[in-house]
Amino acid sequence: MPAANHSELGFVVDEELDDRHLIVPLVDGSPLGDLAERYERGRGMDTPGGYGGIVAERCRTNTLPDYYRGLRHSYPEARRVPWAVRARRRLSRSNSRSSRIQVLACDGCGEGGCWPGEILVTTSAEEVTWSDFRNPHRPGRDYSGLGPFTFARRQYDDALDDLVAQLHLLA
Repeated sequence: MPAANHSELGFVVDEELDDRHLIVPLVDGSPLGDLAERYERGRGMDTPGGYGGIVAERCRTNTLPDYYRGLRHSYPEARRVPWAVRARRRLSRSNSRSSRIQVLACDGCGEGGCWPGEILVTTSAEEVTWSDFRNPHRPGRDYSGLGPFTFARRQYDDALDDLVAQLHLLA
């Protein structure tokens, strides 16, 4: 159980989209795409939802934890598509590092460039925070009320280890 001020991260690997597996991030047990859709609907945004997981078969399992820590490009679409991962890494006075990563893709086709969901991941020795959610195809949308989600670093790392174990079972 997470501390009162921390959310809990998890992942589900679903088989969908032409036998491809999708990595779906869960925040406090709810799929992040569902949280984004509820937020969009609640604010009357046009075309709400449509978010799914990123395609697992396009990820490099050995570097995926570093990707979710904002340290490495493990999602190939992030290297090919200019909006997907903007490695705006900075080291702050608190020794934390921030990078923008893609955590969601289109739920209809699975393509990262079709309907992406991005977050700013900030890591420190004690915590990891997901903030500044955005869909780059809708730059005018205000997502300031979606998150931030702060995770205890140990729980975050354990969730990433569990994700890698799930992916190894598929291999």
